[in-house]
Amino acid sequence: MPVIVDIISPILAECFSFTPVAAPPDFVVSVGGGAPAYGVNGSGNSTFVKGDSVSLLSAGFIIQESFTLFKNALFASPFVPLAFVPYGAVSGHTFAYQNLGSGQQVYIPMDTYEQVLDTFLNAAQAIDTIDPTKTLLDENYKISLYFAIAPYISMLGVPAGVLGKTFYICPFLKVAHTFPMV
Repeated sequence: MPVIVDIISPILAECFSFTPVAAPPDFVVSVGGGAPAYGVNGSGNSTFVKGDSVSLLSAGFIIQESFTLFKNALFASPFVPLAFVPYGAVSGHTFAYQNLGSGQQVYIPMDTYEQVLDTFLNAAQAIDTIDPTKTLLDENYKISLYFAIAPYISMLGVPAGVLGKTFYICPFLKVAHTFPMV
């Protein structure tokens, strides 16, 4: 069977955002968008067909040029935790799978960076957290992408022309799968 490679990402309204301010402070904390923020491919589809196992190839996030993460041990984690959670499209239940540790999240070490995952979401082994007799073989599903901890954004050296404007931090997940998304 052919393999389809998609890059999925939430729509901008569901992504974390931040509004630059004049320093001090040295950073701003981003705020969450809508929850859950489902990944959408380039064709606008967000739903994987039941039984479609997915290879999680890589993940990361994109932040507007001129901005960086604020990394200070007193305030912010040096790595941003990005979580991926499959949700049943009909039941709305979350599904757990064992190939990602730390509560189904991966740590992204720096901004505008793509972290190789090389892991597999087996539809037959992803278990419904409400009804453990169900798997992703039983219903279509979506994958939610969100930051487990809000990223801190550095305000050091930010140009005055961007103060007061809203910018987005856009997570993405590159996947390989078999059936077209709907």
